[in-house]
Amino acid sequence: MRRVLIVAGLIVTTLGTSSCLAVAPPGAHMSPPVAVDDFCTRLAQVTCDGFEQCCDDAATRMAAPDHTRCVQMIQSGCTSGMYSLSTLIHDPRTGYDPFVAGQVIADAERYVATCDPTIVVWAARRDGFERALTGTVGPGGNCVNGNPIANYPALFSCEDLTESCILDTSATRGTCAAHLGLHARCFLDFDCGDSMYCAPQVLTSTCEPRLANGGACNHDGSDRATWCQSSFCHAGACATPTRTNVYCGYAVF
Repeated sequence: MRRVLIVAGLIVTTLGTSSCLAVAPPGAHMSPPVAVDDFCTRLAQVTCDGFEQCCDDAATRMAAPDHTRCVQMIQSGCTSGMYSLSTLIHDPRTGYDPFVAGQVIADAERYVATCDPTIVVWAARRDGFERALTGTVGPGGNCVNGNPIANYPALFSCEDLTESCILDTSATRGTCAAHLGLHARCFLDFDCGDSMYCAPQVLTSTCEPRLANGGACNHDGSDRATWCQSSFCHAGACATPTRTNVYCGYAVF
Protein backbone atom coordinates (compact mmCIF):
# COMPACT_ATOMS: atom_id res chain seq x y z
CA MET A 1 0.00 0.00 0.00
CA ARG A 2 1.89 2.99 0.08
CA ARG A 3 3.03 0.27 -1.80
CA VAL A 4 -0.01 -0.66 -1.51
CA LEU A 5 1.15 -1.47 -1.59
CA ILE A 6 -0.45 -2.37 -1.44
CA VAL A 7 -1.67 1.43 -1.32
CA ALA A 8 -4.29 4.59 -2.19
CA GLY A 9 -8.60 11.52 -2.48
CA LEU A 10 -11.50 12.57 -0.48
CA ILE A 11 -13.07 15.85 0.67
CA VAL A 12 -11.36 18.02 3.27
CA THR A 13 -13.85 16.92 5.93
CA THR A 14 -12.59 13.71 7.53
CA LEU A 15 -14.98 10.77 7.69
CA GLY A 16 -13.99 8.87 10.79
CA THR A 17 -16.50 6.01 10.56
CA SER A 18 -19.16 4.82 8.17
CA SER A 19 -21.85 6.15 10.48
CA CYS A 20 -20.78 9.76 9.88
CA LEU A 21 -22.73 11.92 7.48
CA ALA A 22 -20.66 13.13 4.53
CA VAL A 23 -21.62 16.14 2.42
CA ALA A 24 -20.34 16.55 -1.13
CA PRO A 25 -18.56 19.81 -2.02
CA PRO A 26 -20.73 22.37 -3.87
CA GLY A 27 -20.87 21.77 -7.60
CA ALA A 28 -19.14 18.41 -7.37
CA HIS A 29 -19.96 15.84 -10.04
CA MET A 30 -18.90 12.64 -8.40
CA SER A 31 -19.53 8.94 -8.20
CA PRO A 32 -21.47 7.64 -5.18
CA PRO A 33 -19.38 8.01 -2.02
CA VAL A 34 -17.65 5.03 -0.41
CA ALA A 35 -17.71 5.07 3.38
CA VAL A 36 -14.39 4.36 5.04
CA ASP A 37 -15.59 1.06 6.50
CA ASP A 38 -16.66 -0.11 3.03
CA PHE A 39 -13.51 0.78 1.10
CA CYS A 40 -11.60 -2.48 1.58
CA THR A 41 -14.67 -4.46 0.50
CA ARG A 42 -15.12 -2.37 -2.64
CA LEU A 43 -11.41 -2.63 -3.39
CA ALA A 44 -11.55 -6.41 -3.02
CA GLN A 45 -14.58 -6.64 -5.30
CA VAL A 46 -12.85 -4.66 -8.06
CA THR A 47 -9.70 -6.76 -7.76
CA CYS A 48 -11.60 -10.04 -7.95
CA ASP A 49 -13.79 -8.77 -10.79
CA GLY A 50 -10.57 -7.95 -12.64
CA PHE A 51 -9.30 -11.49 -12.22
CA GLU A 52 -12.57 -13.12 -13.21
CA GLN A 53 -13.26 -10.88 -16.22
CA CYS A 54 -9.73 -10.33 -17.50
CA CYS A 55 -7.42 -13.22 -16.63
CA ASP A 56 -6.81 -15.01 -19.93
CA ASP A 57 -4.81 -17.95 -18.55
CA ALA A 58 -7.07 -21.00 -18.31
CA ALA A 59 -4.91 -22.93 -15.84
CA THR A 60 -4.73 -20.01 -13.45
CA ARG A 61 -8.48 -19.52 -13.62
CA MET A 62 -9.15 -23.20 -12.94
CA ALA A 63 -7.00 -23.14 -9.78
CA ALA A 64 -8.44 -19.90 -8.45
CA PRO A 65 -10.79 -19.57 -5.47
CA ASP A 66 -14.42 -18.64 -6.04
CA HIS A 67 -15.51 -15.01 -5.93
CA THR A 68 -16.52 -15.05 -2.26
CA ARG A 69 -13.20 -16.53 -1.16
CA CYS A 70 -11.30 -14.15 -3.43
CA VAL A 71 -12.99 -11.14 -1.85
CA GLN A 72 -12.24 -12.47 1.62
CA MET A 73 -8.55 -12.91 0.77
CA ILE A 74 -8.14 -9.40 -0.65
CA GLN A 75 -10.09 -7.88 2.25
CA SER A 76 -7.78 -9.62 4.69
CA GLY A 77 -4.73 -8.13 2.98
CA CYS A 78 -6.34 -4.69 3.10
CA THR A 79 -7.11 -4.82 6.81
CA SER A 80 -4.25 -6.85 8.32
CA GLY A 81 -1.27 -5.29 10.07
CA MET A 82 -0.35 -1.91 11.51
CA TYR A 83 0.76 -0.65 8.09
CA SER A 84 -2.34 -1.82 6.22
CA LEU A 85 -4.41 0.33 3.91
CA SER A 86 -7.23 0.11 6.43
CA THR A 87 -4.99 1.66 9.08
CA LEU A 88 -4.21 4.57 6.77
CA ILE A 89 -7.76 5.35 5.71
CA HIS A 90 -9.13 5.14 9.26
CA ASP A 91 -6.53 7.51 10.69
CA PRO A 92 -8.01 11.06 10.72
CA ARG A 93 -4.64 12.60 9.78
CA THR A 94 -4.78 11.14 6.26
CA GLY A 95 -8.08 12.88 5.49
CA TYR A 96 -10.03 10.06 3.88
CA ASP A 97 -12.79 11.54 1.74
CA PRO A 98 -15.69 9.23 0.80
CA PHE A 99 -16.54 11.18 -2.35
CA VAL A 100 -13.03 11.03 -3.80
CA ALA A 101 -12.89 7.38 -2.75
CA GLY A 102 -16.02 6.85 -4.84
CA GLN A 103 -14.22 8.38 -7.81
CA VAL A 104 -11.21 6.15 -7.19
CA ILE A 105 -13.33 2.98 -7.18
CA ALA A 106 -15.17 4.15 -10.31
CA ASP A 107 -11.83 4.77 -12.06
CA ALA A 108 -10.66 1.26 -11.13
CA GLU A 109 -13.90 -0.23 -12.44
CA ARG A 110 -13.38 1.54 -15.78
CA TYR A 111 -9.89 0.04 -16.14
CA VAL A 112 -11.25 -3.42 -15.31
CA ALA A 113 -14.13 -3.04 -17.77
CA THR A 114 -11.62 -2.96 -20.65
CA CYS A 115 -9.02 -5.21 -18.99
CA ASP A 116 -6.54 -2.35 -19.28
CA PRO A 117 -3.19 -3.41 -17.75
CA THR A 118 -2.13 0.20 -17.20
CA ILE A 119 -4.34 0.14 -14.12
CA VAL A 120 -1.11 -0.64 -12.25
CA VAL A 121 0.46 2.61 -13.47
CA TRP A 122 -2.56 4.55 -12.24
CA ALA A 123 -2.62 2.64 -8.95
CA ALA A 124 1.03 3.48 -8.25
CA ARG A 125 0.56 7.23 -8.66
CA ARG A 126 -0.06 9.51 -5.69
CA ASP A 127 -2.74 11.31 -7.72
CA GLY A 128 -4.33 8.03 -8.83
CA PHE A 129 -5.41 5.35 -6.39
CA GLU A 130 -4.06 7.10 -3.31
CA ARG A 131 -5.77 10.42 -3.91
CA ALA A 132 -8.53 9.07 -1.67
CA LEU A 133 -6.25 10.34 1.10
CA THR A 134 -6.70 14.10 0.79
CA GLY A 135 -4.56 14.93 3.81
CA THR A 136 -5.02 17.42 6.63
CA VAL A 137 -1.70 19.36 6.57
CA GLY A 138 -1.13 22.26 4.19
CA PRO A 139 2.10 23.18 2.36
CA GLY A 140 4.94 23.87 4.77
CA GLY A 141 3.00 22.40 7.68
CA ASN A 142 4.36 20.01 10.28
CA CYS A 143 3.27 16.47 9.38
CA VAL A 144 5.35 14.28 11.72
CA ASN A 145 6.72 14.71 15.22
CA GLY A 146 8.64 11.79 16.70
CA ASN A 147 9.35 8.34 15.34
CA PRO A 148 7.98 8.15 11.75
CA ILE A 149 7.44 4.38 12.05
CA ALA A 150 5.20 4.85 15.07
CA ASN A 151 3.48 7.74 13.26
CA TYR A 152 3.22 6.00 9.89
CA PRO A 153 -0.20 7.40 8.87
CA ALA A 154 1.07 10.95 9.45
CA LEU A 155 3.48 10.45 6.53
CA PHE A 156 0.39 10.51 4.29
CA SER A 157 -1.16 13.64 5.76
CA CYS A 158 -0.06 16.29 3.23
CA GLU A 159 -2.92 17.91 1.32
CA ASP A 160 -0.93 18.91 -1.79
CA LEU A 161 -0.46 15.90 -4.09
CA THR A 162 2.79 17.42 -5.39
CA GLU A 163 4.28 17.31 -1.89
CA SER A 164 5.32 14.66 0.59
CA CYS A 165 6.05 14.58 4.31
CA ILE A 166 9.80 15.20 4.15
CA LEU A 167 11.75 14.25 7.26
CA ASP A 168 14.59 16.39 8.63
CA THR A 169 18.10 15.03 9.26
CA SER A 170 17.05 13.76 12.68
CA ALA A 171 14.22 11.77 11.03
CA THR A 172 11.92 12.85 13.86
CA ARG A 173 10.20 15.88 12.33
CA GLY A 174 8.49 16.10 8.96
CA THR A 175 7.30 19.02 6.84
CA CYS A 176 4.97 18.96 3.84
CA ALA A 177 7.32 20.02 1.05
CA ALA A 178 8.12 19.47 -2.63
CA HIS A 179 9.39 16.09 -3.76
CA LEU A 180 13.11 15.53 -3.45
CA GLY A 181 15.77 15.46 -6.16
CA LEU A 182 18.36 12.91 -7.21
CA HIS A 183 20.47 11.40 -4.40
CA ALA A 184 18.54 13.27 -1.69
CA ARG A 185 17.96 11.41 1.56
CA CYS A 186 14.44 9.97 1.64
CA PHE A 187 12.11 7.78 3.68
CA LEU A 188 9.32 6.78 1.24
CA ASP A 189 9.23 6.32 -2.53
CA PHE A 190 6.73 9.18 -2.76
CA ASP A 191 9.31 11.54 -1.24
CA CYS A 192 11.13 11.42 -4.58
CA GLY A 193 10.23 12.89 -7.97
CA ASP A 194 8.14 10.89 -10.46
CA SER A 195 11.12 9.27 -12.21
CA MET A 196 12.80 8.18 -8.97
CA TYR A 197 12.31 5.86 -6.01
CA CYS A 198 13.71 5.76 -2.48
CA ALA A 199 16.51 3.21 -2.81
CA PRO A 200 17.65 1.47 0.39
CA GLN A 201 21.33 2.02 1.16
CA VAL A 202 23.60 0.72 3.92
CA LEU A 203 23.09 3.63 6.31
CA THR A 204 20.17 5.51 4.80
CA SER A 205 18.00 5.67 1.66
CA THR A 206 18.33 8.06 -1.27
CA CYS A 207 16.30 9.07 -4.32
CA GLU A 208 17.62 7.21 -7.35
CA PRO A 209 16.40 6.66 -10.95
CA ARG A 210 13.68 4.06 -11.24
CA LEU A 211 14.69 0.64 -12.50
CA ALA A 212 14.36 -0.59 -16.08
CA ASN A 213 12.65 -3.89 -16.90
CA GLY A 214 14.52 -6.76 -15.31
CA GLY A 215 15.63 -4.72 -12.30
CA ALA A 216 15.21 -6.37 -8.91
CA CYS A 217 12.21 -4.78 -7.18
CA ASN A 218 11.38 -7.09 -4.29
CA HIS A 219 12.30 -5.78 -0.86
CA ASP A 220 11.52 -7.37 2.48
CA GLY A 221 9.31 -9.91 0.73
CA SER A 222 7.16 -7.35 -1.09
CA ASP A 223 7.16 -6.40 -4.77
CA ARG A 224 7.66 -2.62 -5.07
CA ALA A 225 5.92 -1.27 -8.17
CA THR A 226 7.11 2.27 -7.40
CA TRP A 227 10.72 1.19 -7.91
CA CYS A 228 10.09 0.50 -11.60
CA GLN A 229 9.98 2.73 -14.65
CA SER A 230 7.01 0.63 -15.75
CA SER A 231 5.27 1.02 -12.36
CA PHE A 232 4.96 -2.77 -12.28
CA CYS A 233 6.98 -5.34 -10.34
CA HIS A 234 6.24 -8.95 -11.34
CA ALA A 235 7.79 -11.92 -9.53
CA GLY A 236 10.49 -9.69 -8.08
CA ALA A 237 11.54 -7.97 -11.30
CA CYS A 238 10.39 -4.81 -13.08
CA ALA A 239 8.29 -5.73 -16.11
CA THR A 240 5.92 -4.36 -18.69
CA PRO A 241 2.33 -4.78 -17.46
CA THR A 242 0.20 -7.05 -19.65
CA ARG A 243 -3.33 -8.34 -19.33
CA THR A 244 -2.02 -11.74 -18.19
CA ASN A 245 0.58 -10.74 -15.61
CA VAL A 246 -1.60 -8.00 -14.11
CA TYR A 247 -5.04 -9.59 -13.95
CA CYS A 248 -4.05 -13.26 -13.54
CA GLY A 249 -1.77 -12.33 -10.65
CA TYR A 250 -4.32 -10.33 -8.66
CA ALA A 251 -1.84 -7.48 -9.21
CA VAL A 252 -4.41 -4.73 -9.75
CA PHE A 253 -3.45 -3.28 -6.37
